[in-house]
Amino acid sequence: HLFKKTPDTKRGIPEAIFIENVEALCKTRKSTDVVSRLQELHTKYQYMQSSIAAQRASLKVKQPDIAAALETVNHLIAKRDSAPDAEAEYTYQLAENIWAKASATQTTCV
Repeated sequence: HLFKKTPDTKRGIPEAIFIENVEALCKTRKSTDVVSRLQELHTKYQYMQSSIAAQRASLKVKQPDIAAALETVNHLIAKRDSAPDAEAEYTYQLAENIWAKASATQTTCV
């Protein structure tokens, strides 16, 4: 291999290679091989960068829903702890502009 092979990290990102002495590297190998291998690694890093940016954007979109779900769970826990055997009334959305009511006993799981 042109460069020593290192195992990929947990996320599959290859380890970045720092070349301290470019002249010495090019003396022992063909420059076209070195350039093509470096371009290949650069392409992998660009792909990983765009992939991570897409994941970050996706998580930012989901963040309000996750926060609302957490708030709901905390509310249910507080309600359960205040009156463990009481029956609770719930209003939930079936579809857009369609809501339903239900009553259920308190539970320890959601």
